[in-house]
Amino acid sequence: MCSDELSVIELIHELDSPNWSDFQPANRSPDKLKYYNIIATQIDDAVHYWRQFELDSTKVMPELQMLSKSQRSFSVNEGDAPLLAFRGKYPIIFDCLHAAFGLLPSNSRLCEQKHGSLRARHVNNIGMDQADARQFYVNTEEYENREKHRRAEWYNADGELQAIKRRKHNHTLNQVLMIGEQLSDSVNTFMGRAHL
Repeated sequence: MCSDELSVIELIHELDSPNWSDFQPANRSPDKLKYYNIIATQIDDAVHYWRQFELDSTKVMPELQMLSKSQRSFSVNEGDAPLLAFRGKYPIIFDCLHAAFGLLPSNSRLCEQKHGSLRARHVNNIGMDQADARQFYVNTEEYENREKHRRAEWYNADGELQAIKRRKHNHTLNQVLMIGEQLSDSVNTFMGRAHL
């Protein structure tokens, strides 16, 4: 149970039911005890995510009870994918977690996307040092310069926010002038660094 000033929220239904595992710390494995101690120090976060994943729903309760009674790590048959095996045994819990995490890109997907964009722009006769320097420039200085272009279009001379809309291709004179000034400034900065 979690209590706040307005109401009492039932997080675990039928807590006295014998279908739940014995939650005494002495009966937990070292791994489970480690995670229990982490959760016990961050109760507000635990309650927040418990409710966000809808684990307080009565539809999830039978599977949670079954999961609480499992004595060891989730066993997977040879050749089976662990997530698919978990989904087969606990489909409702899997759906709750998949609704929160299913569309998040994994680290490997993010790295593959970045790798793909680097390969698409890579020219064979340019070394990796130059390609890395170019990428660093685009991610730092060029990004800041483009942000200044966008802000110059969004605000008028008095600093008031105008309607944000796409610029027409023939109304870019101010932007071109700004790019020229930024390029000149970056050349001067580079020359100052190169002479040091």
